[in-house]
Amino acid sequence: MNHMKMSLYVIVLFVSLGFLNCGPTDDQIMTDYKTAREQAMPRIYEWSPERMVAVPYKEYSQSIDREEENLLTILKGLRNDSLRNAEIRSLKLELISSRFMYTWALRNVKKERLDLDPDFVTFARSINLDDPELLKDDVGVRVCDMRLRWEQGLVPATGNGRQIDYLNTIKRFVTDRQVKNWMSTVCMESYLSGGGSEKIKEVFACYQDICDDSDAVTRLTPRYQELTVLSTGALAPDFEMIDPQGRRSKLSDLRGKFVIIDIWATWCGPCKQEIPSFEKQYKLFAADSRIQFISISLDDKVDAWKKCWRKINPNGSNLWLKMDWTRIFVSAILSMPYLVLC
Repeated sequence: MNHMKMSLYVIVLFVSLGFLNCGPTDDQIMTDYKTAREQAMPRIYEWSPERMVAVPYKEYSQSIDREEENLLTILKGLRNDSLRNAEIRSLKLELISSRFMYTWALRNVKKERLDLDPDFVTFARSINLDDPELLKDDVGVRVCDMRLRWEQGLVPATGNGRQIDYLNTIKRFVTDRQVKNWMSTVCMESYLSGGGSEKIKEVFACYQDICDDSDAVTRLTPRYQELTVLSTGALAPDFEMIDPQGRRSKLSDLRGKFVIIDIWATWCGPCKQEIPSFEKQYKLFAADSRIQFISISLDDKVDAWKKCWRKINPNGSNLWLKMDWTRIFVSAILSMPYLVLC
């Protein structure tokens, strides 16, 4: 009898400590969740813009709420607190992104204001732009960006450019220093990677006014300076070229002309395929002394260039860049399509 009582006590103890828990494991729950998620997401994203704007935002949101509730029910069974919280956060942020599709549909299909539906306005303004937790991953940054772009879309463009308008939206709606620095830097990185614009100095000045992260500003400054030198209307950096007879010339020798440059190499098949098109354009404008066509080889070996060029036998100027000038050309000239040579 005592042995039986002892066994019962041990069983109760094991159950209380979770050793005999017969429920599904976290791995099993995650497998079920992923399956349910794969089934739910197509139902969420099958809404076309036309279907969205045919109903109030509340009705569209309720369809997402139902999917979200089912998925959260599965996730809440996870025993690992860290895993459960991370998955719930990821799910909620992704579904916030899908909800924003409603307002873009309003703009693109109905051409209506982005704040026309009061329920959507309530939803959008519920996103806390001063929450540094949004910066933990790309999906959080995307949600922050969506709220900012929505706010930007509520007011007429100033004419200063969309980057400056976006940066000023950050300045207006974000007070948390970390979020302000991060989002303005993301904006600036995207802008600089796209080559900037004629207002690059104004955009960078606006960025520096908003972002006080000196490391971020320092990191982006070299690219900014490079694009400033190469901005539309700026003087093109000079470089030296060599023709098949060994004669040297510089880009600056062509100042005052419209210069059309073809870039190729013997190892680049698509480049050589475009040579006939380049020749066609050369012949079309050959009589116009204001226009200069030059074809520049980036080959490492001069002999390979000369041999290939003799075989092709094209018109126009046939030039080669020495290796020390190739780096300047590739990093500078090729990054901007329109430069002034005079």
